[in-house]
Amino acid sequence: MYQLRTRLTSSQLKVTAARPGVVNFELPIEKQHTNRLNILHGGTLASMTDIGGSLAVASRGLFATGVSTDLSVTYLNSGGKIGDTIRAVRDPDQLWLWHSATSDNGINP
Repeated sequence: MYQLRTRLTSSQLKVTAARPGVVNFELPIEKQHTNRLNILHGGTLASMTDIGGSLAVASRGLFATGVSTDLSVTYLNSGGKIGDTIRAVRDPDQLWLWHSATSDNGINP
């Protein structure tokens, strides 16, 4: 887990907005974030969920965010491929992730 967390935080994970209790962030999908099918790895999404929760708690000024003891992630689709960007809005009670294609066709679901 430490190695994946390091790969997320040392890559292009970027906080795009924050207010007390809510953090928006994004991650351009790179090869290191994908599985053998070259789509976003479920572990990457789970790590984003965990990191996002810590960021949301810290945004309230609580810098000792604790340790996650239970994490539930439901996958509705593949999440994206290399070159796409995953955007997330995280508050302590919920996480909203969506896939944004950044190809030439201008799709931005």
